[in-house]
Amino acid sequence: DGGLHYTETGQVSKRFDEGDIILQSEISVLSNETLETLSIRMQLTARDLLARFLKDHEALYKDKKPQIGGEYWPMPKAEDRTIDWNQDIETIDRMVRAFSKFETYCWIEDKKYYVRKADCWVEEHLYQPGTLVHETNLERVYTAKDGFVCLSDWRKAD
Repeated sequence: DGGLHYTETGQVSKRFDEGDIILQSEISVLSNETLETLSIRMQLTARDLLARFLKDHEALYKDKKPQIGGEYWPMPKAEDRTIDWNQDIETIDRMVRAFSKFETYCWIEDKKYYVRKADCWVEEHLYQPGTLVHETNLERVYTAKDGFVCLSDWRKAD
């Protein structure tokens, strides 16, 4: 971005996030992880790391390691967040959990909808993918390639 950034050692760098690593922790992604659970687990880890830093920052600075490599992920495109009813349940479920409050999209009868929560399960059926098979005042159940998707927090796009 062209500005100056301070590294963990107080040194000034011209590029964002290029300083030494003084403290870090790995967080594994659970098989049933949601955006909310991962966010909370990261916040709890950050709190613990801060406590460790404040307790012994001088020793941590002495043991710093250079930052090598790393990766940055671009923001997902709309098509990466759009449910295709021909997809398998595992893919749809992972997508909805990953984006939850940032919303996935789906198309129903040529209208775009935002989806924040859906429950998905694998079950054989004889319907075409994208078929509405059940509706209550709060939920709609649609078919996917290999199961059902119950939309429980969704709204029509503007």
